[in-house]
Amino acid sequence: MDSAMGSMRETKYITKNRGVFYYTRSIPKDVRGLDDRPNPIQKSLKTKNADIAMSRRDVLADADERFWRSLRVTGKPFQSATDLAVAGNDLMQLFGTERVPMKLPSLPNGKAGATLHEHYQEELKEIFAGPADGQLSRFDSWLDTLPADIADMYRGIMHNAQKVGSVAINFDDPSQFVRASMGDYSQSDDENLKLSEALEDFFEKFAVAKMEGMSKAQKKNHKNPKKRAVVRFIELVGDVPLKSITRHQAILFKDHWLNLIHRPVEGARPLTRSGALKELQDLSYIWQCYADEHNWLNKYGQRKENPFAGLKKQFPAPQKTSPRDSTETRVTFSTATIRDKWLQGVGLTGTNEQARRILYTIVETGCGPQELLHLTAEKICLDHPIPHILIAPTLQGELRNIVKTNSRVRAVPLVSIALESIKRHPEGFLRYYDKSNAFSSAANKFLLGNGLRTEKTTVYSLRHEYTERLRQNAVPEHIQRHITGHADDIHGRYGAFPDDPDFDDKLQEMACWMEKAALPFDVNVV
Repeated sequence: MDSAMGSMRETKYITKNRGVFYYTRSIPKDVRGLDDRPNPIQKSLKTKNADIAMSRRDVLADADERFWRSLRVTGKPFQSATDLAVAGNDLMQLFGTERVPMKLPSLPNGKAGATLHEHYQEELKEIFAGPADGQLSRFDSWLDTLPADIADMYRGIMHNAQKVGSVAINFDDPSQFVRASMGDYSQSDDENLKLSEALEDFFEKFAVAKMEGMSKAQKKNHKNPKKRAVVRFIELVGDVPLKSITRHQAILFKDHWLNLIHRPVEGARPLTRSGALKELQDLSYIWQCYADEHNWLNKYGQRKENPFAGLKKQFPAPQKTSPRDSTETRVTFSTATIRDKWLQGVGLTGTNEQARRILYTIVETGCGPQELLHLTAEKICLDHPIPHILIAPTLQGELRNIVKTNSRVRAVPLVSIALESIKRHPEGFLRYYDKSNAFSSAANKFLLGNGLRTEKTTVYSLRHEYTERLRQNAVPEHIQRHITGHADDIHGRYGAFPDDPDFDDKLQEMACWMEKAALPFDVNVV
């Protein structure tokens, strides 16, 4: 009888295939819905020796027993932070682990504490990445270099990890399970990350590639709209954890914007629909970046829905009253105003010469202000048979900058008053290099104060006027798109670049069309 029992124990959960022993075991019925592994479980014991096979079988069997017991305690295998926190006491009792406090006097709160903890974790990884011999002695020596409370914390973590390690590996986030078994479970960093903190980290984590190559001013202009959106949201609902933003709070923000547009405070200037769309888009994108990074799930284990999703639909485009209604089309300057007031008589006298000549260059190239402000001597080609400028990024050095989109990278011929203006600044407009905000502010103020623009137009509106003028002069659409840097049409890229074999011919073709669309000017206004 005893020998039969011994024989059963020896072969329990053990099978053999081609002389190699395997651990083979069915998952208990009550946890089959919780254990995602194939049923039956089958793992090679990597030996043909029966004694070794039984020893390894015992380790695997014990680990599975404890894993299944943990499933019965926690209710499901891959727990949320909140669920594991609730189950913490049961896990401690199940595994015999000890409570380990995670908030310590020597560990600062917030980002500073997280950074210090990450540093300790890296040191710990190096210790255990080395030879197995002497790992514990290296660990003890390392503990001696730490503040006493932090050293005690890591001793407790090590003690608990040894008890639950074989079970934790079956969880999506083993470290989360180990922390839960310590009793004093604290939520992961993303659980408590406030919106203001998320914004600070956002630019370092998720916008690095986007801002690569940007100039200092371009980075500032990229960040500021997102900062405004976050500040406005915080003023309305408070600096809440990003993950806990509710649909109700997002709707409050949407309604706040509707009031700013349609029911502004008496005396305040109504804000625009485009501002609302931009801020909703920025908040939605920031939230989604963190949700994807941390795989945020709802209480049903499904992907958490973005609270800002679909709210832009509440800002429909206003109804037009005519095909040219300016409520929806881009507002442009009057060509007659530019021709008769800007380019004749006193012209733009009263503003500084660089600002004046930048404006004149925009008038006959359609370039965006920032494109002209990033010109350098290398991008101004006055000695070429067809004088032109190159709109292209500078990816190295102190003068680095990027171009808004790839379609904006182009060569633009210089004709008329644009050529005369650039001739006077062959090194570029140094006063305003990378200072687009300063230029636009000064130029807009001067033009409005002298009756040379309306409240609805800005310097950037000159670009729209030029596009319309090209259209009125029957310039082929593919050439229009290259001159202004608009996205390619269905016919593909026209392209006129220095590395093209027919570059001069294309440049000449563009220059001829631009001459046709150019406005007459008095050279004295330059």
